[in-house]
Amino acid sequence: MKKTPPAVKDRSFAPFAETLLKSGGLEDILRTIHELSGFDCAFKLNSGKLHVFSRNTEFFEQIKTYPHRELLRIFHHTTVSQDNSVVGTLILNRPREDPSSTTDLLENATLALRLLLNRKHSELKVEQRYRDHCVQDLLFSRIRHPDELENRASLFGWDLSGSVTAVVAMAVDTDPEDRIRQTICHRLRSFYPKLIFANVGHHLALLIPSSTNGSKEIFETCRYVRDEITPLKVRLGIGDPRSSFIDAGESYREACQAIEIMDRFLKDWAIARWNELGAYKLLSTLAQKSDGVDFMRQKLSPLVEYDKTNNTELMATLLAIDRGNWNLRTAADSLYVHYNTVKYRFKRICEVLSLDLDDNEQRFAVSLSLRIFLIHDSFKGQSGPSTSS
Repeated sequence: MKKTPPAVKDRSFAPFAETLLKSGGLEDILRTIHELSGFDCAFKLNSGKLHVFSRNTEFFEQIKTYPHRELLRIFHHTTVSQDNSVVGTLILNRPREDPSSTTDLLENATLALRLLLNRKHSELKVEQRYRDHCVQDLLFSRIRHPDELENRASLFGWDLSGSVTAVVAMAVDTDPEDRIRQTICHRLRSFYPKLIFANVGHHLALLIPSSTNGSKEIFETCRYVRDEITPLKVRLGIGDPRSSFIDAGESYREACQAIEIMDRFLKDWAIARWNELGAYKLLSTLAQKSDGVDFMRQKLSPLVEYDKTNNTELMATLLAIDRGNWNLRTAADSLYVHYNTVKYRFKRICEVLSLDLDDNEQRFAVSLSLRIFLIHDSFKGQSGPSTSS
């Protein structure tokens, strides 16, 4: 004789509303389903996380061990969506046939699960915002005292004792789905579970607890992760370690500058440690000093002003000539213009700058000013250096 399924005690949303008002979690909603219907149940998130409320050992083992497709074939189930995407599946310990007696229950349970997931998502966003603010305070050196560092760390259960190394990750190509930052963070966290991170503009900043000579180990780990996520393309800059998280901002700025140097000068590089960048470290430091900026403006401002006034491209041509080791034919090829065009522009550049660029010392001065120009933060996205004082 076929067993009659138990009757649902309350077909309204009220029991679920009461559970939510008491700040109940997923297990509490599953318990409510069981109390109303008598059915054991489970909720399986797409992430793979599983929540089960079961008095039946056989059902519990089936949910734990059977493939997801097989569970859907055997048991009555319904999907739960959030923002038009399925986020999980609610499964009842009853056959798929004759679902009519639980239709209202499943509708109410699905609504309750959706409301709960929305609430948790909002709470996580708020918590992540506070976490980001704390990490950014470290990145921008806004935490200056050990007591403040300890208090902020305790809010999130972080261990911010010991040394730290900053890593900055930036996608090489456009990444509208933000896959690269998420993947890098996930992979590095598997090696360094205590790392903390924040998204800053277009890049991901990570602070990794490490020994004072840990940047080499982190470099090898980053190289492994970079190879593992191929074909995704990413650049990783690694700052020098600092003995305290209070000084993490210094390591972060070095990691950012390493990214900038790769982007400007070492385009074939995917990973760079600040302490291995040699002369580029000196250039980067010089580009942040007023003497370096003044030197650059003195050398290049006449050319920038000439381009603005005459709508020409002499600055871009000079950069191409410098990249081509002052070979005009190489510069012409890189600019996709005729050799005579570059030859004419070069002559005009010399006139505008009042320089003899065939002279090695004058050429060196211009090359140095171009490298400062390319690194200098305040000129990013501009066609040339500012001439304002």
